[in-house]
Amino acid sequence: MKKSLISLILISMLILTSCGGECKKDTDCNRAHFTAKCIDKKCTFVPLPNECGNFLCDGNENKCTCPQDCGPCTGSAGNYLDYKCEANKCITTLKPGTTTQPNKIFDDRSLGPVQLHNNYIYNTPFNVNKDEIILEFKIYKQDPTVSDFKIETIRILEGTQQLADSTINELLSEEVKTFKIKIPKTTNPEEEHQITIGVWYKYEQNGEKTGKYEKQLGKITLINT
Repeated sequence: MKKSLISLILISMLILTSCGGECKKDTDCNRAHFTAKCIDKKCTFVPLPNECGNFLCDGNENKCTCPQDCGPCTGSAGNYLDYKCEANKCITTLKPGTTTQPNKIFDDRSLGPVQLHNNYIYNTPFNVNKDEIILEFKIYKQDPTVSDFKIETIRILEGTQQLADSTINELLSEEVKTFKIKIPKTTNPEEEHQITIGVWYKYEQNGEKTGKYEKQLGKITLINT
């Protein structure tokens, strides 16, 4: 918004301002990438569309093909990312020396007659284009009257907002069951989100019982690169 306003001001000045002296005809006025006209003995300039150097980032121009109009593709994009040009496109890349750190959170989850041992595994930073949150579930203890304990749905939450969900509908046992879920692409190259895992489940114990629980993973940096 700020860049567009500055461009508009510059163009307005070029249109309304003299070239520095009086003119008699259009050929007395000249400026690359602009149409020049002599009006009331003063040169006025109107930017030619789709030309690099007209102070407008238009047409197929971008930060790499025309930095003078669109701004440079350089500098930091966050704590983990830098901007750079590649194949005439402005992309983000990990800062030099940045490494991805794996995280593993253990969850000893008591759900009344059933006790689960769970692990939640994810990377920091978390690349939404290729990473997944890995969830490991197993029944640690279970009341003899309980059967058919099933994970129905897993959701990725931030407050009341649902970022992603996966329908599971699988029975758990004393063997580890592993599920994976992706987080959708972010708007910005790098964003911090407070991530919570929501788990919906059901089991049989004198009839069907249902429930859900949430596990906070805390602040996770999502990168889109």
